[in-house]
Amino acid sequence: MPDAHKNFAYSTVATAPSPASSGTSLILAAGDGAKFPAVPFNATVWPAGVNPITTNAEIVRVTAVVTDTLTITRAQEGSSARSVIVGDQIAATITAKTLTDIENLTPNVQSGNYAALVTDTLILASSGITVTLPSAVTVGAGKVFYIKKNDTGTTVVTIATTSSQTIDGETVTALNDPYESLTLVSDGANWAIV
Repeated sequence: MPDAHKNFAYSTVATAPSPASSGTSLILAAGDGAKFPAVPFNATVWPAGVNPITTNAEIVRVTAVVTDTLTITRAQEGSSARSVIVGDQIAATITAKTLTDIENLTPNVQSGNYAALVTDTLILASSGITVTLPSAVTVGAGKVFYIKKNDTGTTVVTIATTSSQTIDGETVTALNDPYESLTLVSDGANWAIV
């Protein structure tokens, strides 16, 4: 599943991991945790005053954000762990994983009623079926589904929810027109059409 993204997800390290080269938690400058996308996502950490390069930067996997504290898995995407210090820069940058996620976005083609999986992103649905979204709570805020009616049939594709959750205030929505599509995003409790 592709990671979520956010523009200008940048900060500096206010409290470094301990130990600096293997610790799994760091604290951002005050108030900057809100700048970062929903987890999980990859970020790049590098020294202040320079551009990130292979010899001075590390890619980390951010698995939790609580206020301004990030929980991280070190040395991702072939990068090496480095000593992270106070003042280092950190950003949710475009990495090889970001581009590979896009390249690997494979549609899930469905011709019968289907319960969408957390790992789905793009669902191509035939007329007359129901696609049931997973729990917005389970998938977490920021999870996106792209659902498209993939034919010229005259019957609708119904999109339903679980656990009395809603899509823009309703328990179901529909794709009525040939090749119509919707983008739905979880807010962590319900679904919204964007």
